[in-house]
Amino acid sequence: MNKLLFKIVFFFVDLFICGQAKTQVNDAGLWVNLDVEKKITQKFSAQYTQCFRYFENISELGTSYAELGIDYKFYKTFSVGTFYRFTQTKRLDDSYSHRHRYFFYLGYKIKFKQFKISLREQYQSTYKDVGTSINGSIPTNMLRSKVGVSYDLNKKYSPFVSSEWFYEMGQYINNVRYKAGIDYELNKFHGINLYYMIDKEMNVNNPWTNYIIGLGYNYTF
Repeated sequence: MNKLLFKIVFFFVDLFICGQAKTQVNDAGLWVNLDVEKKITQKFSAQYTQCFRYFENISELGTSYAELGIDYKFYKTFSVGTFYRFTQTKRLDDSYSHRHRYFFYLGYKIKFKQFKISLREQYQSTYKDVGTSINGSIPTNMLRSKVGVSYDLNKKYSPFVSSEWFYEMGQYINNVRYKAGIDYELNKFHGINLYYMIDKEMNVNNPWTNYIIGLGYNYTF
């Protein structure tokens, strides 16, 4: 079992190294998340997320967003959810672009001894600068596919790795993310997570790559 975990981690590390070798535009970032989940029933829950993303070598706030939605779990291994996100993204002239995003997802999780494998397919539509841009009423539609593996060291610690691909509908895969980190459960209400992620643009000239440290706090009640 430990050998399998080592192979999974080595695979993602190798992808990280390959991604860095081909990069032409680099940046370092810090993403900070606050997640609050309210259990309505055993199957239904409501979630709120506030996120701040720092770029330019962690020197300025580039993006912030607030997200609200609901999840529904069924058949123990499946879940679906629908969410709305309001985002503010900093432009080069220091003004902010306002974006509205609606997304739906289908998730699947299966547990094998101490391993947990998760798959998620997400469809999203994003509207940029509605009312202030000519193309503000035209959404960018994206399909995001994610696979992850976590390992329960004990009841509190769970290291994980994941990979996510972004496919712009009718176009091509234009972004990929590789992530490795650890979840820590403080108690049944509070938890934190720490991760390192490579966020890489694809299929364009002079692609950018962001090397990101992430820190999250979650509260469930």
